Amino acid sequence: MKTGLFKDFEANLKYHFSEVLNAPLAKPYWVFISVSHKCNFDCQMCGVKKILKEDDLDFTVLKRVLDEIAGWNSDCTVLFTGGEPFLRKDIFEIIAYSVSKGLKTEVVSNGSLIDVHMAQRIVGSGLSNVAISLDGTNPETHDNIRGVKGAHKKALEAFKKPRMICRIP
Repeated sequence: MKTGLFKDFEANLKYHFSEVLNAPLAKPYWVFISVSHKCNFDCQMCGVKKILKEDDLDFTVLKRVLDEIAGWNSDCTVLFTGGEPFLRKDIFEIIAYSVSKGLKTEVVSNGSLIDVHMAQRIVGSGLSNVAISLDGTNPETHDNIRGVKGAHKKALEAFKKPRMICRIP
C-alpha cells in the first residue's frame, strides 16, 4: 500500500514527465470548468465577461465532459467557475450530476447571490466546497477591484450563511 508521501511523489513525477515527454501520463488534479460567462460584477482582472460575452456551456456538453472525467478513475476535483456560476438557473442540476458521478465538486463564486435560500441549497447539494473570492480586507479595496459597491459586504455575508443554516458556532 502506498503512503501519502509516496503517492504524492509518484503523481508529481507523472506530471513532470508528462510535460517533458509531451504525453499524458497523469490526469489533472483540478479541472476548472467555466459554466457561465454571465456575471453581475465587473472585475478589473477578469476577461471572461468581456471576451466570452454571455455564452454558457450547454448542459448536454457538460454531462459528456463530467462523464469523461468520472471515467478517469482519479482523485481529481471539478471546480465550476465563470463568470458567476450561481447565475445559471440549472447550476444545482449540474452540481447534482457531477456529485452523482462520484466527483469531488466545488464552486468558485463572488458570493453576491448567496442568501439564506441559496445557502440551504448549497448545503444540501453535495458540494465539497464553495470558494468565495475576497480581494482585500477593507471594503474599498475589494469593491474597487470587483467594480461593485457593497461587494465586500456581500462576500462576507455569504461566508456566514452556511454556518447559520448548519448552526455552526
